[in-house]
Amino acid sequence: ALQLFRLNCKLQNGLNDTSVPRPPILLQMNDYGQQPAVVEDASLTAKWQSAMDHEQSDNDKVDDDCNEEAKMFFTTSDLIQRINESVAEVSGGDSAPGTGFELRRQMPDGSTRRADAADTAVADLQSKIKQTAAVLSELTSEEKMEWAREQRMEGNRLFAKGKYHEAMDIYITCLVAMDKLKSRSGNESGATRHGSNDESEVTSFSEDIVRDIQLPVLLNLALCALKLGMLRKAESFCDFALQTELGKSSSKAYFRRGRARMLMGSYVAARTDLEKASELLTSSDDGTKDSEGVEKKTVRKELQKLERLEIQAKKHEVMQ
Repeated sequence: ALQLFRLNCKLQNGLNDTSVPRPPILLQMNDYGQQPAVVEDASLTAKWQSAMDHEQSDNDKVDDDCNEEAKMFFTTSDLIQRINESVAEVSGGDSAPGTGFELRRQMPDGSTRRADAADTAVADLQSKIKQTAAVLSELTSEEKMEWAREQRMEGNRLFAKGKYHEAMDIYITCLVAMDKLKSRSGNESGATRHGSNDESEVTSFSEDIVRDIQLPVLLNLALCALKLGMLRKAESFCDFALQTELGKSSSKAYFRRGRARMLMGSYVAARTDLEKASELLTSSDDGTKDSEGVEKKTVRKELQKLERLEIQAKKHEVMQ
């Protein structure tokens, strides 16, 4: 369980609405992990407000040379950074180096340790998911669908820039939207929808969710995981994709799972997946595409690579 170390309820409540910064109850910490002293000072609060006003005016300025994407979420890391910057601002830069707030992980025995990069990533993702759920709660089903499509496109843009971690976070928010949509569609199965008892309309809506969001997002998550060397995760994302009705006929799902398994040394399972991918590509060829298309070439090359690895593995067994 991740938490801000020793942040009292009053401070947490004051920063609940991250879109509107509020004066904090300032906590001075001599060093990380030490007991903070609570300081309530009207002059410091005034300085805080002045700093926030200055920050807001800076945020309103448009820099034509800035190519960074607008932030879509306010994460736990952003919160800690905002607190530390604000404390430094109101203290006039008098804070000793290494002081401030940090994210800590609570251990089973009740003790805490400094959060590592993985802990921080989990906390930030939880922040994004929570904010996503809050946004979706205000949208209609059709708006949720459109929002998820736009998020998927944003994930694709991040992927194209090589920002695989960031793309994965965006894709996961799409799955949050999908979950909300599927819950809605399940509740309406056999019931009315927009005043209609047309059950086929609900079924079609569910298929749209899988086709436009769930399946492509799971496949994209698997690809990101492969790029990052997260082979088990890549395999799991493909497993989820193959559990869907449309996923069962997806050559990409079998290919990416086969590649992940090959890289993990599971050659028998990898061959089964890659041969299935090749079979699906062959059976889906309607003559309108080049039989030596890119996807078929890619699968064939992967099978050739797998064959070389299998031969090496057999030679190694003989030597043993």
